[in-house]
Amino acid sequence: MKNLKNGMVFWRVNSDYGIIVDLEEGKQYLCDNEVLSFLEGKSDSLDNSDIEFLNEHILDDLDQKELFKRMIEEKKKLPFTGIIYIDTGRRCNLRCIGCFNNSGSWYKDEMTPEIAERVADLLGKIGNPQIIITGGEPLILKHWSEVIGSFSEKFNTTIFSNGTLITKNVASKLKELKVAAVKVSLDGASPVVHDKLRGVDGAYEKTIIGIKNLVDVGIYTIIQPTISKINIDQIDELIKLANKLNVNDIRFSPLRGIGRASGSNILLSPQELFEMIKKVEKYRKENKGNLIITNGEAFCEGDQEWRTELYKSDKFSEKEKRYIKFVRSSACDVGIDRFQINYNGDITFCPLITGEKVKIGNINEIRDSNELLELLYNNPISKVLQNPLAEQQACKFCGLKYLCGGGCRGEGFVVTGKVDSCDYPSKDYLTEVVTSVKR
Repeated sequence: MKNLKNGMVFWRVNSDYGIIVDLEEGKQYLCDNEVLSFLEGKSDSLDNSDIEFLNEHILDDLDQKELFKRMIEEKKKLPFTGIIYIDTGRRCNLRCIGCFNNSGSWYKDEMTPEIAERVADLLGKIGNPQIIITGGEPLILKHWSEVIGSFSEKFNTTIFSNGTLITKNVASKLKELKVAAVKVSLDGASPVVHDKLRGVDGAYEKTIIGIKNLVDVGIYTIIQPTISKINIDQIDELIKLANKLNVNDIRFSPLRGIGRASGSNILLSPQELFEMIKKVEKYRKENKGNLIITNGEAFCEGDQEWRTELYKSDKFSEKEKRYIKFVRSSACDVGIDRFQINYNGDITFCPLITGEKVKIGNINEIRDSNELLELLYNNPISKVLQNPLAEQQACKFCGLKYLCGGGCRGEGFVVTGKVDSCDYPSKDYLTEVVTSVKR
């Protein structure tokens, strides 16, 4: 975020667009890459000619409700290329302080090869989804190679793992199964810190060995530290360790106050989160090596190819296309371009928006691909999630909605039981960011 000193703040959201916030007037404007490049080349203040240029090029009607609704209808006609989470079950060999779904060794239910094959077969008929396999610990499954292989041999597949079970043989098998990437949870640069956060002594050593085995066989390896008050001072050491291990990617995310961390006193304050993000961003900008360093929520990833396809289509005017990658209903397009299938075949929405309350069907009850698409897109919960921000109950009167993009619907659901609730930690963080710029 950059303070332009005219009571305006510039925020680059990604390589395609940014937002200008007029802190004095309380207005927000969308700007495309032409304006982004112009602003990034400016000093700390704007003159009258600069303001005139901005007035000619920025887009000020950010709601675009009707455009977004048309986008959703056109999206439904495209092959599905979004994210499908595969929850293999909640059994796990660790007991992490911050586990979002209270996984543990006592759970027995898990995805079978038969359900996995049924799911993969149907998904292949609706498009080419990106698969993210979660748990629990996916590699603890009795038939883990058959379950994972059902997806990884057909789709781009990422596995979330704690790394402790990745022996040389397991790593070789994952490579044979064509797994695209493995994201390993590593919360500390020392056994003392990591083992405390992961709840089992000796976890650090096994995780490091697992990471080395993945790197040795050439699987794209991502380290995912979850940052809390306990390890916020280890960011520098974690980046050094990631470089030493020769992994491809390190992605920092904050501990969320859900699951086992609900009400925890080790959650970052908005100020600490702001400092964490600034530090990681500084490392990203100064990084000269091959390691990719980013901030990002653990589950909120993936390319939103549907927006690119709509941008290339002839269904929208050139002006409308400037909004396509911006207008949204949530930060991640859940209920539009991402869903979850649980170990027993139940269809829900994401690792956080899951459970009986938001179950929309079961894969064993689906007869064909058309029925699956109808269920995904047109159920009552998806309809709520597909509402544009200007019509979302928690967002429509919020002045920060275009900065957070609706935030994490999952966090709001876990706290309130409603899928259109506010993601208050994100709101508190952005309030701190804007306040710090004003100061």
